Amino acid sequence: MLNSIKNEIIENLKWIDDSEKKHLFIFSVGYEERSLTIYEKFIKNKNILKICFLFNDWENHRRAKNHKKKIDQDTLNPIIVDYKDSEIIANTLIEQILSLQPTTESLNIHIDYSSMPRGWYCNIPYKINKILRPKDKVYFWYSEGEYLRKAEVWPSAGIQDVEVFSGKSSSKAINDRSHIFGIGFDVLRAQAIYSVLDPSYLVVTYSHPTGYNKMREVLLDVNKDLISTAAFYSALPTESFLFSVSKLYEIVKELSSEGDVILVPDGPKPQILAYSLVPLLFNRAGVICLHVKRHPRFYNPLNVKSKGRFFGFSYSIG
Repeated sequence: MLNSIKNEIIENLKWIDDSEKKHLFIFSVGYEERSLTIYEKFIKNKNILKICFLFNDWENHRRAKNHKKKIDQDTLNPIIVDYKDSEIIANTLIEQILSLQPTTESLNIHIDYSSMPRGWYCNIPYKINKILRPKDKVYFWYSEGEYLRKAEVWPSAGIQDVEVFSGKSSSKAINDRSHIFGIGFDVLRAQAIYSVLDPSYLVVTYSHPTGYNKMREVLLDVNKDLISTAAFYSALPTESFLFSVSKLYEIVKELSSEGDVILVPDGPKPQILAYSLVPLLFNRAGVICLHVKRHPRFYNPLNVKSKGRFFGFSYSIG
């Protein structure tokens, strides 16, 4: 899979109109302004099978209500699901993929994960890869976001909020462990996770689009306490998923010779997805990815609009 990953540019997808290929487009709609950006800009009027997931609390958010009106007008019939229902998302995709495969030699599956919870989009490759054919291709699309206001209260994290997402421990001593943290602007959560896991050997990565030097300065400044405890830190360009996942793969490969490697992603979605796929790429004991769940009491929804830049990558199992 690692060798088949390619960075993609959605604006160049002229072949999406090729009637000889089947295309399946999946996206989610919630309170973020960018929920419909890729759909309306690139997909709405295309002859593509579309599946829309709508968060079950949509009636609590004005923007989500407006989004539902638009998709109702397009007769999309959204599937209403809870944030925690990652298995429903995966099972729905599997059902659709299996129904389409007999009608074509190759299937193109597009996932707009811009407004999806991490439990949804990170779980998709683990589930659908088992039924993909060599000529089938999977695309992940991300609309770069911008917060419309600063967060006054970030989600908090404790031991009850951290869970194993993928991978499993080896039989090596528990002390022979390295941790890799992906950080973002949620400094309180990063520090809470650090205090719970208390890593003895720490590597830190941060992610931002290339050329955004001001963002880099802010990320390094607000996370300076955590970075100061790390053995080293590295930047992962948001627009290059191939570079990000390859860099993480190299770091994990080197550290795994000393013991288990625990990946703890946060920050922008492309960084979280890259972290979450690493155990799948290694497919052996000793490489583990932890996810931090949304806190049921202190979660503070933040509106995100699209900056108008779109990052993507594709892969196949052939």
